Amino acid sequence: MNLVPIGNSKGVRLSKILIDKYGLSNGFEIIELDDGLKLLGKKKKLRCGWDEIFKKIGKEEKLDDDFLNFDIGLVNE
Repeated sequence: MNLVPIGNSKGVRLSKILIDKYGLSNGFEIIELDDGLKLLGKKKKLRCGWDEIFKKIGKEEKLDDDFLNFDIGLVNE
């Protein structure tokens, strides 16, 4: 792999196939080892944006207290 110029820096271009195969679409971390470098894909933030949605819901709707306080308990078969 070759380094490519990016402004005053250098970068590495990765093919879409490698990005998809190794889960690097959310970025990655580089860890320096004694014998080289290791790339670790960043995990997707599963609840990214939920706080904004809940704020919006809270402004638009009043949540039902009965629903919020409902105790599901355990079901015995």
